[in-house]
Amino acid sequence: MNGDFDNKASELATKADEEITVPIAKERTQLVSVAHRTWLRFDEITDLGSGKADPHWKNDRDLVDQRPRDPWPT
Repeated sequence: MNGDFDNKASELATKADEEITVPIAKERTQLVSVAHRTWLRFDEITDLGSGKADPHWKNDRDLVDQRPRDPWPT
């Protein structure tokens, strides 16, 4: 079953100029062509910082292990 899905996903991914949303459980994956515009102009994102700050951000951030690690341990 996985191989079949992988083959179909590869087929979908090779179609040019199309955007396809693939639902997997509760998550969604979007397959887009390489030419899909991912960069936005500054005037398109200026309102992103206008919301309220997350009051739990500092606490949540400190829950993540910040120590550097070797991504390729031997």
